[in-house]
Amino acid sequence: MNAKNRLLMQNLVSTAFVPFVRARNLFSGEAGCKVLAYHRIARVSEGDDRNCIAVSPEAFHMQMQYLHERGYRTISLSRLMESVIGGPEAPILPPLAVLITFDDGFADLLSTALPILQEFRFTASVFVIADRMGTDPTRFLDLSGMESLRQAGWEFGSHSLSHADLTLLDPMGAAREICQSKIELENRLGTDIEAFAYPFGRSTPALEQAVSEAGYRVAFGTNPGVVHSADNPYRIRRIEINAADTPITFARKWTGCYNWTVPYRRAKRTARRLLGAAP
Repeated sequence: MNAKNRLLMQNLVSTAFVPFVRARNLFSGEAGCKVLAYHRIARVSEGDDRNCIAVSPEAFHMQMQYLHERGYRTISLSRLMESVIGGPEAPILPPLAVLITFDDGFADLLSTALPILQEFRFTASVFVIADRMGTDPTRFLDLSGMESLRQAGWEFGSHSLSHADLTLLDPMGAAREICQSKIELENRLGTDIEAFAYPFGRSTPALEQAVSEAGYRVAFGTNPGVVHSADNPYRIRRIEINAADTPITFARKWTGCYNWTVPYRRAKRTARRLLGAAP
């Protein structure tokens, strides 16, 4: 199934889930925090292979306004960590909490995403690919740009050393991506790096263990859903937003109409493993 047909299928199924999700949300009063996952906030030409991950500034502004008008407020990465790993005495996540995250560390976060978030008094966190930091200031954040974001209340985590698919590496290769990125980012930023985001959102129990042993306190994937204080800290859910999301699909993702993709992805990975294919 190609990407276009897969997206069409997901939209059709999510439409069928709308009345059930509305009923669940009405009666459950679902608490917890939602985490949004973005990459770029930029206008990219149709032929650019990065187009699918680049959300336009106009769409991003609309999405942030959607949250603001409904009373949502951002929390920091540190605040979420405290709630997830703190045990029974950990502070409870506030109502209407959202954590906004960006993967890769693109330069347009400083020029485009930051002013929009500041308009709504929102903050965010960035998961940085260590080897790409500062390599091309027109594409990726450098140390100066990251310091500007930090001054604005943003926080940072690791998105591996080179953005390799960790599920395809041997244990030593995966450990290098996980550990070395932490060391490099801590040395350059002068702060502890305690959060990790799996490249492509793909993880396994062995990778979760490796992330824990490397000294990270939490790790994020891209399975959608709500984060609760008792969740597995190395399998935190995020709602992934991309260029194809319209106001309708954004609202459906936010309200949980796409959460069915979690068991679908698990079944797909299981089938591939049984058939001897790559994850």
